[in-house]
Amino acid sequence: MAISQNKYVNIISAVGGASSIVQRDLMGRVFTSNALVPAGQIIEFSGGMVVALENIGSYFGITSDEYKFAEKYFQVNKKGMAPQKISFARYDSSAAGAYIYGKTGVKLADLQAITAGTLTITVNGVEKEYTAINLSSATSFADVATTLTTAITSDGLVATYDANGRFKIATSATGVEQVLSYATGTVATALGMTSSTGILSDGTAGRTALECVTGATALSNNFFSFCFLDTIGNSDIEALAQWTSNQNVRYMYSVGVNATNYETVQDLVKTYDGVALTLDIHNAHAEFMPMSRLAAIDYSSANAAISMFYQQFNGVEPSVNTTEDAQTFDALRINYYGVTSQAGQDVSFYQNGVLQGTITDMGVYANEAWLKDAFLTKILNLRLGVDSLPANDVGVGLVMGTMMDVVNESLYNGVTLPGKTLDSTQKAYINQITGNTDAWMNVQSSGYYLDAQLVKYTENNVEKYKVSFLYVYSKGDSINYVDGRDIMI
Repeated sequence: MAISQNKYVNIISAVGGASSIVQRDLMGRVFTSNALVPAGQIIEFSGGMVVALENIGSYFGITSDEYKFAEKYFQVNKKGMAPQKISFARYDSSAAGAYIYGKTGVKLADLQAITAGTLTITVNGVEKEYTAINLSSATSFADVATTLTTAITSDGLVATYDANGRFKIATSATGVEQVLSYATGTVATALGMTSSTGILSDGTAGRTALECVTGATALSNNFFSFCFLDTIGNSDIEALAQWTSNQNVRYMYSVGVNATNYETVQDLVKTYDGVALTLDIHNAHAEFMPMSRLAAIDYSSANAAISMFYQQFNGVEPSVNTTEDAQTFDALRINYYGVTSQAGQDVSFYQNGVLQGTITDMGVYANEAWLKDAFLTKILNLRLGVDSLPANDVGVGLVMGTMMDVVNESLYNGVTLPGKTLDSTQKAYINQITGNTDAWMNVQSSGYYLDAQLVKYTENNVEKYKVSFLYVYSKGDSINYVDGRDIMI
């Protein structure tokens, strides 16, 4: 034996500067009333157009509205990129009981083999045990459900076999106080209602569309665009538009409108930022198109920023085929899949990639959402990675250095666009907000102006310091139209 080296020298190993906060994915979130999405949970699928789509089909079924939407959503863009993720959240507009769904693929013969089955489940905090469940005489899945209901009905439970191809045990009573647990026992295992294969949901009292969105966002803000598979009322649409606008370029609300309601809906949401209206005369959830393309952007790659104008999608029928109709929807900033003709060939693409509110370009809006989140993530990781930011020029420099990582990435991916000519109004505005008469030249030539100051303030009678920064950048606009002269001599 020997004396431990720690008596003389003790070196502690640690990982420094590791990023513990990840940046938000700009994926789409779909709200659906499908009970396979449990209340108060987010169901997320990743792996792109092959893996995610296959898993969605296994979970919801390939004939479900959720699968049909995802099948369109996971399309490849011009760069060969497709969305990698999608999430689903529950739209529970009416009260429901607590329930457990079992697995798919249950065979009647396996259930008929159960002659003395057991089932244990906790109902509203009280454990209930059922024994001697005999399914041998059942001739159908409906018979199985009836036998199970007979066994559990005294505790306010009912069993069904529904169109999802799964058995379901639910409380007869509805409301948030209704709570079940995963089940155990031979019957639970056969039906797939255990913790490893079951789908468990608490009861609900029914919520508005806005309450569903805010509730799901509190659970996870890892999304950018969102839509509803179910038809919701105009008051709900306006409430969601107002909420989106109030989030200050954090989320985008994608809404499908039809030939009957487009004027009414547009008038309700026209002043709200971040609302994308897309004409959907074929009732095919056309709102998937901007969600799909924006979710496919890889901001870590060069020139990643996109314009939604001229984007093409497979399997989408045009909603507009005349100049007169195009002008009508253009004036209202309602997007549509339109068709034109060249050399006798029809060419269809998404038009015009615009939003309601003050920030009109859909691509620019998504870029700003990415930029804000990138700044937030980098600064949070800086704060978590160091013990202290000194209240002096060194601390300000650390913040500025961290922010420059994002600035340089934004120059690389096209979010920040140098060399774009500024008009006199833009120059004057930049000089006014920066207090620097040369700032506009930095924005025009380099694409940005960044400054940060150390500020002392008092909060709850406690003296504190903060870094206050100002970032002015030339947004990554796109060319939408080409004209010129063709002169023959």
